[in-house]
Amino acid sequence: MEPNNPELYGFKGFILAMLTQYDLSIKAYDKAIILNPNDYGFYDGKAFVLYKLEKYSLAVEASNKAIELNPNNSDVYYNKSLILEKLGHYKLALEAVNKALELNHLNYDAQQLKQELMQKL
Repeated sequence: MEPNNPELYGFKGFILAMLTQYDLSIKAYDKAIILNPNDYGFYDGKAFVLYKLEKYSLAVEASNKAIELNPNNSDVYYNKSLILEKLGHYKLALEAVNKALELNHLNYDAQQLKQELMQKL
């Protein structure tokens, strides 16, 4: 593997996450972020892995960075809303899912989550 190719480390992080090798996945995403700290996808991928590890506060931090880098991506707001829901922050989760739907009203998963969150409030 090319030692300075952030995309390869990001892809490695994704594959390792799919194989549920979460600790190795985090290391790969961290390396990708070091090599290219401006790619929102690396932070979003890391947030997913942290979510799977139930490290929700760290997952929110990674999601916030992904949103900072790409504030017009519906998926990053949806992913953040999932994390906030796990933390019991239903109002904040609803705000995030509403932003996801504002950016992409056809996001079926976000539509479903919005309905679930509204029942919890």
